[in-house]
Amino acid sequence: MDPTGRAGGARPAPTPDGGRSRPRRLARALLLALAAALILLGVLAEPLLVGVGHWLARPDPLPASADALVVLSGDPYGLREAEAARLWHQGLAPLVVVTGGPIAWQTVAAEVMARHLEALGVPGEAILVEGRATSTWENAAYTLPLMEAQGARQVVVVTSNYHVRRARLAFRRLYEPAGLQVAVHGAPDPGFHPDGWWQEPLGREYGLLELMKLLWYLVT
Repeated sequence: MDPTGRAGGARPAPTPDGGRSRPRRLARALLLALAAALILLGVLAEPLLVGVGHWLARPDPLPASADALVVLSGDPYGLREAEAARLWHQGLAPLVVVTGGPIAWQTVAAEVMARHLEALGVPGEAILVEGRATSTWENAAYTLPLMEAQGARQVVVVTSNYHVRRARLAFRRLYEPAGLQVAVHGAPDPGFHPDGWWQEPLGREYGLLELMKLLWYLVT
């Protein structure tokens, strides 16, 4: 026995690194796993983000005809009105409804949109103005009575491409129980490109805001 009372006085020979080889091997394995995960994330991230962009912007097929086009406010470029005017000139629907509330002193978004449509060749008698809505949900809620009064059954909602998914959710929740069919059509927006939205500041802003607002719609 050794002086401590243990059999076999010889102690195990220390490892060359002082017993630190196991933690080092574990750390090396963890680093390799992290590197592999980052490589995999890099490979998968771009297709995933492209998929999100197209998911947000995917429009509904346009019907052969509709009773009205409903154009939502919120586009500083006027591209929503331009797209609605194009569809109106193609004969898709006889009526264009513009919806949007106050945006400045004595300035109502829907009235500005109506003037833009007239400048694009849509006559005033074919335009209906809803000037109170301040959100997508209110766009749907405040235009629904107007559509019912018109006897509409098929409506095409015109918005920006990044806004299509959320507009569809709001309008279908309110319109379909009332017996109105909704198709949502997105005008291309220069700030949001589905194939690379995360690479541009405005695209990231649009995309992330839409995802957060969609989550809010789904939980409320």
